Amino acid sequence: MKSKKLERKYVKPESKLHWPITAVGFLVAIATLELAFITLNLTAKPWFIAVSLFSFGVAFNQMVTWLEFQDWEEGATALLVVFGVGYTIFAISILISNFDVLLWSFAASGTPMVMGSWIRYVRQRAQERKGAHDCAMENLHNGR
Repeated sequence: MKSKKLERKYVKPESKLHWPITAVGFLVAIATLELAFITLNLTAKPWFIAVSLFSFGVAFNQMVTWLEFQDWEEGATALLVVFGVGYTIFAISILISNFDVLLWSFAASGTPMVMGSWIRYVRQRAQERKGAHDCAMENLHNGR
């Protein structure tokens, strides 16, 4: 029994601009988040947070593109989501007084998803290994 596995085609990160965009995005995200922390101007604070979140999103997208190209994100998608949502929650916490309620709410709803993702990934890998083993044994018995 032979099975064809479709190869995933990844987008190669643009070699000249990929890392500068990533680095500048994270730096701007951190700098504007710090400005949001220290400013007393309540009108400017949400704008600093918005710029920080947008810059983080650009940089994080660049990083995930590279991880996918390296095939390193497989099985870690849930953790990437946790990291992205975690940054968003942290940034929003500057504007919200009940940060602990927000954090625990996301943790409560996200933990089952992370655990489920890991379990599905482990089961998928086990199934792939069993299929490869079965195929090898069949080929061995058929004298191939």
